[in-house]
Amino acid sequence: MHSCLQISQAALSLTSSCCALKPGATVSGTGTFTAPASDYLSLFNRTGNSTSPFKGDVAELIFFGTQLSDGDVAKVGGYLAARYGLSVPFPALPDAYALWVASKFPSGSLSGTTAKTADPDHDGRVNLEEFFHASDPLQPDTAAATTQAELLQTSVGDFVMLKFRMANPLPEELTWQIETSQDLAFWSDSPGWLRRTLSNGPGWKIMQFRSASPIPTGINKAFYRLLLEAP
Repeated sequence: MHSCLQISQAALSLTSSCCALKPGATVSGTGTFTAPASDYLSLFNRTGNSTSPFKGDVAELIFFGTQLSDGDVAKVGGYLAARYGLSVPFPALPDAYALWVASKFPSGSLSGTTAKTADPDHDGRVNLEEFFHASDPLQPDTAAATTQAELLQTSVGDFVMLKFRMANPLPEELTWQIETSQDLAFWSDSPGWLRRTLSNGPGWKIMQFRSASPIPTGINKAFYRLLLEAP
């Protein structure tokens, strides 16, 4: 049975445990850990502290440049399960939408009120949109408060400018893209946007998007929408 380890900066974790590499210890490229004779690797279990010397063969070393979040660790767990068949108690990916609901709605709120497609403040924007824009689902606001569009006229042509507020950081489970249509019936992905951050606040940022190319000659009207998808 081979063990898989991951190293994050000066910390080492063995499957579901988090291990600290003692001062003076080194890791060679042959899968061998070298430590001072009077020392060993100290293992700290997630559910309680305990120490024991590391024993066993190393099948793979995974190096990371930063400390891993629970979501990152869960992805590592999925990789180890798929490649080595390991079944270890890695944390599940946090449900960002459920955490958002808990922070925005009173305890005991009905699922019909907290559902992604519900609009409890009746402002025309469902909870999934409020989640994306980091806005208050219980306080009505206009679309202009978080989404704006304008036409930028230049000597080389007219460009579409979009500006909207979005959660920061944006939960991994939430995907989005800008789509365009000329008749509101057929929509297609609208790639090629130049983007920049205009401002930041607690848990949000204002982003500006400008079409990379001018509007083609002969196009008299165009519609744009923000497509949001979540599990």
